[in-house]
Amino acid sequence: MAQFEFECPEGHRWIALQRKQEEDGSICPNCGSPGRKLISACNYSFGWRLTESSHIRGNPDELERNI
Repeated sequence: MAQFEFECPEGHRWIALQRKQEEDGSICPNCGSPGRKLISACNYSFGWRLTESSHIRGNPDELERNI
C-alpha cells in the first residue's frame, strides 16, 4: 500500500493509504465529498537536506550532508 494525498472540491486535503491500482475514491473526512489524488513531492533527499535555520522565514537555504 502507498500513501497518497487527496483534495476535495471544497479545498480540504488529507492523506490516505491505498493500493496503487485503486482509482480515486477516497472520501473527505471533513465534508464527505469525493477526493482526487494529488501529485506530491518526493520525500527522498539523496543524501542532502535543508538545515533547520533554512526553515525560518527570510533565511537563505542551506544544505547539509544527511548520511
